[in-house]
Amino acid sequence: MARDNEVNCIKNVISAFRDEGCFHIESCNCNRSDILKALQNLSEPSDANQFPDFIFNDGIIEHFVVTGYKESIKGSEFKIEEFKRNKETETFFKEEDKKILNSSRNPGTFYSVNHENTYSNSTYENFVFSFKRNFNHHSESLQKSKYMNEAVIFLIEQEDARLGIYENNMFKRFYLLSEDKILLSYLKEKFPLINYVIFNSNDSVEIIDLSNLEKMINRAKEGLDIRSGRKREPSLKIYWDL
Repeated sequence: MARDNEVNCIKNVISAFRDEGCFHIESCNCNRSDILKALQNLSEPSDANQFPDFIFNDGIIEHFVVTGYKESIKGSEFKIEEFKRNKETETFFKEEDKKILNSSRNPGTFYSVNHENTYSNSTYENFVFSFKRNFNHHSESLQKSKYMNEAVIFLIEQEDARLGIYENNMFKRFYLLSEDKILLSYLKEKFPLINYVIFNSNDSVEIIDLSNLEKMINRAKEGLDIRSGRKREPSLKIYWDL
């Protein structure tokens, strides 16, 4: 069975197609109905540990995660930092539980306590390294599989903060893969091995038909100032005194 994060990413992309919730499609240079049809008619391979993650009538979808943090054999530094901060959050709320339990009672009232984790240590250079490293790894899995002649969609999810584009040292807009000349040129090398890329970062979804990359590369600007974004994860706990 597919892991929860893979299934949730599929659901988020479908929500973007339907304009539901906070997810939205920021860029699409292909037939949206064809991609949506594929997303809505997925099945899973009998062996969940084998390539690919999902199968549809005429092709496959492979999901993987990229990061703007450094990666090592231990995984991404983002996951290591996230695990540490989640433990700190858990400890924080346990201490708050003790305070509430030891405080004087006031029936009919409620209390709220919040705690927030912020992640802002990503870099564009790390993001490019992670993107290429993971893309190459999954491309190699594709070439070893029986799906070489099928339509191939790589569903790529950025797990940390969305990058930003700056002009004159001021934030201008959020990063889009469809504007990134460096990675678009890299993707061009992978066509027709991979047909489509769906890129999900935070609430943003982009769908790229790799057969149309030449035009996208020509439109993309050189030398974009791409910097780290900031990811905020608030947690809220409510106590009700009955």
